[in-house]
Amino acid sequence: MIKLCLSLLLFIFLCSCQAVKEEKPSFAPPDVETNDTHSVQWKRVVERGDNAAKEKRWKKAADFYNHALDLMDEPIATPQAPSVAQIKKVLRRASQAQLLAENSRKQGTRSIFECSTMMRSNVRGLKIIRHLIPVQFEFGKTIFSEKGQEYARQLGYCLQHAKGLNQIKLIGHTDEKGSYELNDQLSVARAKALKKYLDLYLQKKGLKLDIFIEGRGEREPLALDNPDDYTQAEIDALNRRVEVINKRRKP
Repeated sequence: MIKLCLSLLLFIFLCSCQAVKEEKPSFAPPDVETNDTHSVQWKRVVERGDNAAKEKRWKKAADFYNHALDLMDEPIATPQAPSVAQIKKVLRRASQAQLLAENSRKQGTRSIFECSTMMRSNVRGLKIIRHLIPVQFEFGKTIFSEKGQEYARQLGYCLQHAKGLNQIKLIGHTDEKGSYELNDQLSVARAKALKKYLDLYLQKKGLKLDIFIEGRGEREPLALDNPDDYTQAEIDALNRRVEVINKRRKP
């Protein structure tokens, strides 16, 4: 009887050890869990940007999206590089939110930090040559709005401090109100107005930059990921935009 009891106890002990051995591999190593936390950090910031956009807090949304881009670009914060499609998606949302954001900066103040968001050159090796600039105009005119005037100054400041940049192209766009012909003319006239401003700005700084212009009227409405999140007035504002394309001349 004593031998039988000892045998049963030994059997139960061996089964318990086996159960422990089988459970152990199910736990991920601590470093794996840490890396996973880093890899999704930018996604959480994008979600906060999406929530701010749904609430029409465009400045806050732009800040969140740009912060997410900073995280995506940092190997320590994001060891696993995001896909090109993911980067482009966040770039679009950051640009669109910035176009609709109220100008919270005091008039006349500019900084290199703002250039890093307005004229971001790359994210994780993805070169960015096309930028949406919040230079807005009065309805049906080539006169800058108050917000557009300040962003024109900021663009001039960024071009002044850009390294290795000697050519840009300005592309004017309009909303769909009005005829094709009038909108084509208006988009060209607005690109010319911005070019004239930038030429004078850079000339005062003793700099020369080749600036080309193009107008595309209403033919290229901005592609929106979630069009239902925008009012028609906001969609029109997004389409009344100027794009800047970097063109670096080969040495």
